[in-house]
Amino acid sequence: MISIQSTSSPRPPPKFCVPLPRPSETNEVLVYPSSISLK
Repeated sequence: MISIQSTSSPRPPPKFCVPLPRPSETNEVLVYPSSISLK
């Protein structure tokens, strides 16, 4: 059971790391929060 939890924990972090290396993704992410702030 501990092994499964360990694998699940590292899985979410990689998702955030993926958009970081991508300049296009980072720009889109910044635009999303900006739209919410403007609203």
